[in-house]
Amino acid sequence: RESLLIFEEINSEINKFYEKRYTLTHGDLWPGNIYINNNNYYLIDFTDCSINKVEYDTYTLFYSILSSFKKIKINEVTIRNLFINNVPILKFLSITQEDLLYVEKKFIEYREKRFPGVYYS
Repeated sequence: RESLLIFEEINSEINKFYEKRYTLTHGDLWPGNIYINNNNYYLIDFTDCSINKVEYDTYTLFYSILSSFKKIKINEVTIRNLFINNVPILKFLSITQEDLLYVEKKFIEYREKRFPGVYYS
């Protein structure tokens, strides 16, 4: 529960940070790449940054939180398949269905390139 509250705060900050919806994104945003100090959030390790939709960072962070707490297997399903047509999850992620489909496609392409044979949807 606490991790999801922190996710909501980070998601809000991500959306403030990026000026455009399609911009340079972190690309590998998971809890290990976020340093928290006195309610300040610092993103580290930008080795996988790329031009993408802002929602990509939100998606990868939420996916990694779900996998960290064993709510989803890292190589099992996409968030869309897990929460098919779940409007509250779309609101929680601050994402449209169209953007979710786009982001998941990019996420799968990234995972297949970086970890061949490990990821499937």
